[in-house]
Amino acid sequence: MNNGYVHQKSIEVFARILGVDPATISVDSSPATISEWDSLAHVQLILELEKAFDIQISPDQAMEFENFKMVTDWISTQV
Repeated sequence: MNNGYVHQKSIEVFARILGVDPATISVDSSPATISEWDSLAHVQLILELEKAFDIQISPDQAMEFENFKMVTDWISTQV
């Protein structure tokens, strides 16, 4: 899978789970820039990303994700 696919599919997941316009999500998006991205939403994001990419994300790894770019960079190494 290429990084463009991971990026686009991740935007779709983030937009759906956070209830925001996909156009508002960028590599710099984080809980500090998207108010809907709280701790519960973070857990939901992890679960949905695991389903979307058929991967496992450990709790420790999930806690390290601080922004959209970190998430997509890591997923790109797994798929």
